[in-house]
Amino acid sequence: LHTRTHIDAPLHNIENGDTIDNLDLNRVVTNCKVFDMTGIKDKITENDLSKLDISEGDFVIFKTKNSYTELFDSRFVYVDKDGARYLSDKGIIGVGIDSLGIEREQPGRETHRILLGKGVVILEGLRLKGVEPGKYLLCAVPLKIRGGEASPVRALLIETQ
Repeated sequence: LHTRTHIDAPLHNIENGDTIDNLDLNRVVTNCKVFDMTGIKDKITENDLSKLDISEGDFVIFKTKNSYTELFDSRFVYVDKDGARYLSDKGIIGVGIDSLGIEREQPGRETHRILLGKGVVILEGLRLKGVEPGKYLLCAVPLKIRGGEASPVRALLIETQ
């Protein structure tokens, strides 16, 4: 369920969390903002995010150096826990990233717990190499897997500018 592009349901990291078959599709067929974060070498922090135009109700997607690597790199760019806290406090509905995980090597999987605990959709494994920063319509509908804690998706970005 966590191979390639996929969505994590709350159950992935929260005991008795909601499952993928209960996801409101309006949260994954929605307007989104793609941000260029290719200059970040390690992790996306609150400081990085505070410089961006992120508002309540946004679905944000981060294009990083990960999109330019053909092979798996265990040192991929991820969202740090303070960045996750910033995003959840902003009231976003979802966050996407071009790595197979939104966090790496964080004890307690805090980034997941912070975001999923606030009902933020996590979309992982995007491929954004040819995507320019800007506003798009996101279509990332998961399979309706009863009781699933994640689902593969085929994510599409449709230009709206």
